[in-house]
Amino acid sequence: MLVSCGTIWDVTEGVIAHLQKAGLKPTVYDLRFLKPLDIEVVAAMGQHQLTVVLEEGIMAGGCGSALLEAASMAGIKHETLLFGIPDTFVPHGSRSELLAALGLTSDIIATRILEKLGLRAG
Repeated sequence: MLVSCGTIWDVTEGVIAHLQKAGLKPTVYDLRFLKPLDIEVVAAMGQHQLTVVLEEGIMAGGCGSALLEAASMAGIKHETLLFGIPDTFVPHGSRSELLAALGLTSDIIATRILEKLGLRAG
């Protein structure tokens, strides 16, 4: 299951394409807002082997954190991968330069997902 939050949708579309090439059909949620948190997304986390959260914001206290907290409160335990900006200084650069430096490109993310699932990137 892929959860995209905010302005990273273009990267998420690339991840979907990579995963489909590998024979996967991910469930995708495009969160339009964090508050109130979409309960349907939290419930869906319990029905998937892996939840991958992509956000173009700080991960600490961000979308992934909110989903993990809600899942924990609902008693949902499963594998999760979070992709976003670490809580550290990020130097200046173009958006594409910064996303690449932070590992937030569709090919890097798709490769990490496939590795987590024990599959090879194609």
